[in-house]
Amino acid sequence: MENSGDKQYIAVKDLNLASYLYSIKEISLVGIDRTNPSEISFRFSPREKVQFLIKNYWLNKAKPIQPRKLFSSQRDLKDLIFKGN
Repeated sequence: MENSGDKQYIAVKDLNLASYLYSIKEISLVGIDRTNPSEISFRFSPREKVQFLIKNYWLNKAKPIQPRKLFSSQRDLKDLIFKGN
């Protein structure tokens, strides 16, 4: 997770975490940062909700998600990554 200062989003580099966040209907993917060609960050909003979900993710207290939805989200994010190349 990157510190995004005053911005209204959280930038996430970890694809698994990003896939989880992308699976949550209350969270929006607001952009992808490709400023460094070897790293991609996914920007999620609203910031406070994303922070809460990330904390619970790392504490193994994440909200359950159907596996098919999670893997579909991961495939969608990978498509976004490679579509830009």
